[in-house]
Amino acid sequence: MRNQFRSNAQVLELAWWMARRLPGLAIRLDMPHSTFVPGGLRADTVFGRLVPDHFRWRLGGMATGTWQETLLRLRSLAVVLRQGVARHDVPATLQACRDIADWGVDRNARVGATAFVLNLGDELPDYLERVRDAMWLASPDPTGRFRMIPRMNSTLCKIHSLCAADGLPIYESRVAAAISVLVEAWRRESGRDAQPLPPELRFPAVGSQLHRRVRQLFPQADDPGILAYANSSEVATAGRWADATVRLGLLMELVLQHSDPSFCVAWPADAVSHARTARMAALASSLFVAGYDLQCMSALRLRVGD
Repeated sequence: MRNQFRSNAQVLELAWWMARRLPGLAIRLDMPHSTFVPGGLRADTVFGRLVPDHFRWRLGGMATGTWQETLLRLRSLAVVLRQGVARHDVPATLQACRDIADWGVDRNARVGATAFVLNLGDELPDYLERVRDAMWLASPDPTGRFRMIPRMNSTLCKIHSLCAADGLPIYESRVAAAISVLVEAWRRESGRDAQPLPPELRFPAVGSQLHRRVRQLFPQADDPGILAYANSSEVATAGRWADATVRLGLLMELVLQHSDPSFCVAWPADAVSHARTARMAALASSLFVAGYDLQCMSALRLRVGD
């Protein structure tokens, strides 16, 4: 899967395009006040400055939701989870998953991610190891079907991302929306929009929010489909979710390889943040910010003449 994806001509062209276009892509943020964005967030900026300058998303147990606080929280949650899995410590692993679910706001603990990990019982550490190995970016499931994963949703994706140590992104509604818009903008700028959307670049939407679908910005786009929460217990849907997550991670690797080293540095004052996985986290979080409202990337639509 990895070699086939990374050698695909359109994938490589898209990665080069993103490496050139994203750092200076104009972004207009207009987020209203909410529990997650206290005081709201308004700014005229560029994609390359979204992280760390403009990231704000206050999840469970956080004071402000700035990038610095978020990065520290991510690292803390990841360390505890990985230690529990490595020791095959079921109570510690379960508590780590609960903490991630609380932080990530698991919408319904009785039927969502929390219920699923509880039902795994003593198999939880082994299960997380199997999924981690199957979604490992250096050697993911070669079939791309991920049949060993029976359930996936945004909270479970957070758990699997933090269990990994290779930059596996969290694939949720905002990230899915942002990458699908970037794919479509590239297709239009390169004159490929009349061709079918190739499976390698098909990043399905998550959830039912219409303002986070590619056609909100490009009405004539080839819709990449949707991963509905209602179907997240089905193996096929979970496999598609895992496949999209891994493909996005592989694409992000290529983008960072082709970009200037100063792009998506997680925290400029911290030399450790120049590590590849920290840059991967910064790029995924930049997509997260840009995907809040796709109108913030309307400069892409103007560029291609829509």
